Amino acid sequence: VPVPEGSQFALLQKKAELSKFTEEFLVSEAMLMDNEPIEKIVKYSGLSEKDMLELRRLQTDPSKK
Repeated sequence: VPVPEGSQFALLQKKAELSKFTEEFLVSEAMLMDNEPIEKIVKYSGLSEKDMLELRRLQTDPSKK
């Protein structure tokens, strides 16, 4: 579904693409909110470091897709 670029909906779409809302994604989101180090998030979430860095980048600056 097309959404305005940079909107919260666009951010959610990107997060959904990266994660498919798995248990690992929920763990990683909680750890991102607590500003845990990427290495720790990768270890406990099971997501790749590349995906975690992309999620963190989107969380801090959603306008930079």
